[in-house]
This record gives sequence, structure tokens and C-alpha cells, in this order.
Amino acid sequence: MKYHPGSIYDIFLMLEAKTFFFRNELIRKVNHEVGSNCLSVDGGIEIIQSEIDNLKKQEFDLRINDSQQYLIVQKEKNGERINLFLKQVGFVSGGSQIFAGIGVCVASLGAACAGFGVPLLVQGGNNVYENGYYLLLRKEVSGPARGVYCDVAKTLGYSEADGDMVYGYVDLGLSGYGMVRSIVRPGTFRLFRYIKSDYIRGWQEMGKVPLIAEIIGDAVTGFSIYSISNGEKNE
Repeated sequence: MKYHPGSIYDIFLMLEAKTFFFRNELIRKVNHEVGSNCLSVDGGIEIIQSEIDNLKKQEFDLRINDSQQYLIVQKEKNGERINLFLKQVGFVSGGSQIFAGIGVCVASLGAACAGFGVPLLVQGGNNVYENGYYLLLRKEVSGPARGVYCDVAKTLGYSEADGDMVYGYVDLGLSGYGMVRSIVRPGTFRLFRYIKSDYIRGWQEMGKVPLIAEIIGDAVTGFSIYSISNGEKNE
């Protein structure tokens, strides 16, 4: 365990030096009292033992407090690592949404662009912005798309948290639809109509890393919605 100047451990060392002097003084005083027949030998031993036990208790308490501080610091560091990992996942997931949105617009020749492609692009761009901002500056930020959801929620008489929840639901909906929708298998071409075997699900076209990032991102979004909902219930 590493200790730094100003920690409880330094205070403990200082107190240990003082208690060493106090202990010697106590022994000298008890010896004097016993030698002067003012105190029995057993009584002197009892006093010294009592002080030793008390000092041991103080030392134990100091060590426990120092260990607790160390564990708190470690917990904060671990929490930061987890948060950083989730931001990286969110960034990759947002990038996948952008590419999926572009793919929808191109594949449908613009027919599905407004209904699904553009919302995917907007949502993905916002996720890339929020998570990328944190990865670069280590600061949380609310993207413009999320801000619109929150502003609309407040205009309608709801809270900002409600806007965040709706943003999360839309994110999950777009992600889910993107993974289960039918798309033409890459490399397939027909002059007239495509048959059923020409289609695959969206998730089958995704690479392993984007797919894993999307699943983890959806799980985090779902947990975030649950946390916001729980927080509102407890208020």
C-alpha cells in the first residue's frame, strides 16, 4: 500500500513518536510510585498494561481509517475505468448508428431516409459527440439532440429527466430496429424482384466489434433509463 505525505499514516508515525515518550514517562512514574510504596507492583503492571491496550486500540483505529481511505480512492479509480470503457463503447456504437443511417439512405435510394436513416444519423452523431467529448476532455456534456428532447419535455410540462428517458427509448428503438430489419445481402443483385433468401437481418451485416458495442451500449442505455426512472420515483 502506498502512502503519501499528509495521510493518516504520517499522523500515525508522529503519534507513535509521542506515545513512545509518553510510554517511557509512564513507566518511570509507575516505577517511582512502586519504589515509594505508593503503588503495588501488581497495580503498576495493571496501569501499564491498560495504557498498552489503549495505545494498541488507537493504532488499530488509525490503520483501519487509512485502509478505508485507500479503498475509497481505489473504488473511485475503478469507477473511472469502467466509465471510460462505457464511453468508448458509446462512441463505437454511435459510429455504427451513423454508418447504418448512411446505409439505409443509400440502399433505399432515399425512400427510407427520412423515416429511419436521418433519425439514425442524428442519434448516432449525438452519441459520438457526447462520448467523444468525454474521451477527449474527461467532462460530461449533453449533445444538441438530447437537448432538443429535454427542451420539448419541459415545454410540455415534463421534467428534463423525462426528456432523457425519451431520448434513451428512441435510441433503443432505433438500435433494435436496425439490428432486426431485413436488408439485401451484400453482393446480391437481381434485375427484378429480390427473393426471401436474398435478405439478411441487420445484425448479420455488422462486424463483431460494432455488434458487441451495440449490445453493450443498449444495455447501458436501458440501465440509464431504469436509473432515471428510479430516481424520479424516490424524489
